[in-house]
Amino acid sequence: MIHTLSGRITERSDGYVVVETGGIGFKVFTNARAAAGAPAGGAVRIFSHLYVREDKLELYGFFEEGALKLF
Repeated sequence: MIHTLSGRITERSDGYVVVETGGIGFKVFTNARAAAGAPAGGAVRIFSHLYVREDKLELYGFFEEGALKLF
């Protein structure tokens, strides 16, 4: 399970951000408000939940641990 990601945001859209860490860009789904408030190019730490299905893997991210627990 991926609990946190630390890195810098290289891309953002209404429903996701891309966090680059260790040469890998992780697409992290989040709400539009959180994505818009994320600092482009800035360093972030995201708390995450990896959603696993037989046909896809999705990573959901939150900027506060309390929001992850609520999810």
